[in-house]
Amino acid sequence: MVELRRHFFGIPHLLYRMRAFVTDGCRQVWKEMSDGSAIAELELAVSETAGNVILHGLKGSPDELIELVLNIDPRSASVTFRYSGCGFEPQAIPPPDFSGHAESGYGIYLIEHSVDDVSFSRDDAGLCTIRFVKNRKRSAQETSAMDVLIERDGDVIVATPIAKHLDLSNSESFRDDIVAALAIHHKLVID
Repeated sequence: MVELRRHFFGIPHLLYRMRAFVTDGCRQVWKEMSDGSAIAELELAVSETAGNVILHGLKGSPDELIELVLNIDPRSASVTFRYSGCGFEPQAIPPPDFSGHAESGYGIYLIEHSVDDVSFSRDDAGLCTIRFVKNRKRSAQETSAMDVLIERDGDVIVATPIAKHLDLSNSESFRDDIVAALAIHHKLVID
């Protein structure tokens, strides 16, 4: 797994940078096997989440920071938003009005229908977290690939193959995962 982390000011015109952060991270790890529909759905969820956080959570305060954490592996990508601000109870949000009269109120609906899992939380210190996961549809070529668990320990990446053996049938997949990890970090340990 590759983890990318970045902070953004709560300014609406930075939404495109948040989307680009997620899109570029997914394409960097997934490479030519990029799942265009999964990335597009993630972009929609990121836009809706960031817009809601800026407008409602941060109350439009441009000096507040939003931490965006992206975790990507060959099977899925998870996006986590963390910010200090107003939390909310998603179950208290009424369902969207599809009558054609409402101009807003679709954000939670769009997020929940774009990703495979979404959670909202707020800790005792007032830090709000919104996390969602998007699973990819894997091609036949990818299902024969070797999965590698990639974890960060400080400035070192630890790669652990999740297979009993490495051979010609899965060596290219293993190499691709290692190259993706090295593109982001420069120290690597294979466990």
